[in-house]
Amino acid sequence: MGEGWDRCVLVPIVGGHRLHGTARVPDLGGSFRYEVRVDDAWQPVAVHVRLDLPGRVAELEVSRDGDRWSVDGEHRPDLDGCLDVWLDLTPAALTPTLRHRELTEHGETVYDVVLIEVADLVVSRDTHALARLDAEHYLHRADADHGFQVHVGPKELVVEYEDAWKAVAFA
Repeated sequence: MGEGWDRCVLVPIVGGHRLHGTARVPDLGGSFRYEVRVDDAWQPVAVHVRLDLPGRVAELEVSRDGDRWSVDGEHRPDLDGCLDVWLDLTPAALTPTLRHRELTEHGETVYDVVLIEVADLVVSRDTHALARLDAEHYLHRADADHGFQVHVGPKELVVEYEDAWKAVAFA
């Protein structure tokens, strides 16, 4: 992937937190905006994605009510029961998963996610694995073949996703 950027902010809101950002993805020839709202337990309740590409603007709304998931207002039974969301083009959205999974050092978990493939705005169910290596590092597997080491900072904020993504503080 070419060089891009992802600017995101995590802020407390009534009843939870809001992670929102904008990412420029050269391979797409454009950018996308995202918002992930989570409840007090750090589980997602709503995700909004807006894709801005040359000649194409598209939006997607994914929401959870209890164990039921909807995509653009339509119930999706195939997603029901998932407690996590994965936006495939920004590891920043992994922060809520890290917060609510609360893995201890050397702890591991396998879990189902609502996978959002941002380039095509396709939503499906997927299985991921997460292992806590130490106080600041996890191993995230989105497929069985390989994993990515995740470096976190204070409050489990993702600051680096192996060689693919790195946070830079803005003054």
